[in-house]
Amino acid sequence: MQKVKKLNKMNKLKITLLYILLFQMLTAFAQVDKVETNVSITDTADISILSVFPDSFPNISVLFRAETRKNEPIWDLDKSKMQVRENDEDCDVISLEQVSKNKPINIGVVFDHSGSMAYEESQLFDSTGAMLFTVSPEGYITFPIGYIAPIENAKKAVNEFVGSFNLNKDYISLIGFSHFVDTKLPLSQNIDTVKAVVEAFRAEGSTALYDAMIQSLWAIKDSNGIKVLVVLTDGNDNSSRFTWHKVVDEANKNDIPIFIIGLGDVNVDTLQAIAEQTKGQFYYTKDSKSLNGIYSLISKQVQSFYNLVYQSSNIAEADTNRRIELSFNIDSIYITPNSTKIELPKEVVAYMVKKEKERSYFVKGGIATVALISVGVLLLYFRRKNKV
Repeated sequence: MQKVKKLNKMNKLKITLLYILLFQMLTAFAQVDKVETNVSITDTADISILSVFPDSFPNISVLFRAETRKNEPIWDLDKSKMQVRENDEDCDVISLEQVSKNKPINIGVVFDHSGSMAYEESQLFDSTGAMLFTVSPEGYITFPIGYIAPIENAKKAVNEFVGSFNLNKDYISLIGFSHFVDTKLPLSQNIDTVKAVVEAFRAEGSTALYDAMIQSLWAIKDSNGIKVLVVLTDGNDNSSRFTWHKVVDEANKNDIPIFIIGLGDVNVDTLQAIAEQTKGQFYYTKDSKSLNGIYSLISKQVQSFYNLVYQSSNIAEADTNRRIELSFNIDSIYITPNSTKIELPKEVVAYMVKKEKERSYFVKGGIATVALISVGVLLLYFRRKNKV
């Protein structure tokens, strides 16, 4: 009798363990986390994520820009200083590279040569508002001594800007506009050709800014590597078919940040909105002599892009949006959270769908296996019980 009781206890223990195992498997397989996508930035520096794309998924590649709050690029990031969390879980950082060293950068340069680019208020009037120029009875203007038209300062700044890139791997596209888009130079590595086109611009006509930006986006959107738009304008759009909302949509669809320089009388609010909504930057100046410094700063920012690859552990089909937190650890730089939504690209989603199906088959097979084992144990239990 004692032997029978001992056997009953052992069988009950086995059955209990099997049910616990079955419950744990079902819970693990059925669990789907609710996710959002966020980006963290630092208190004294910003991380701007520009795009997320597959890199032999489940490895995820993240293109980001790192800069201080003074818009100065951060150059000294390395793999050991980076932390990545996805859905509140730490992820392994596979690699980190400064893309300007190895990958091509494709820059769409948009140049405003409308008629207003011949005149600069800061050089034509003194601090009291008195005119520093004269106008003849025939309407001809005599500019003050030393006057330099803003278009000439802009040409010099743009030529130095394009010369700051490595045209053995980088490419420049140039779009010129006034009352319509009149110059379209496709992506080129010929610095002499680019500079010759810039020097040929003449100040005339009105302003078709948004059309020019769309044309420039189209010129670079299919290129490989990093893509950015750098725009100069000194007026409000008054000739375009497209709207600024269309510009933003087209830029975001192709992961192209827009850097905009507003010179003089421009719609600051609209230009700043375009830059911010495309993860770019807006700069404003009244003095064309400062253009060279602004273009130099943009060059550094564009070349401070990083590509980080991390390994994701989440292949749930439903989780097409993730909360990705990037941070770095550098002396005197502190981290505080901020959010930007990122959706995983279709290649990653397709991979997850495939893996989800494979997991579903495994789950069904696992449940069937556990069920068979449970039935087998029960049969064995009752068989031995009957013998006793």
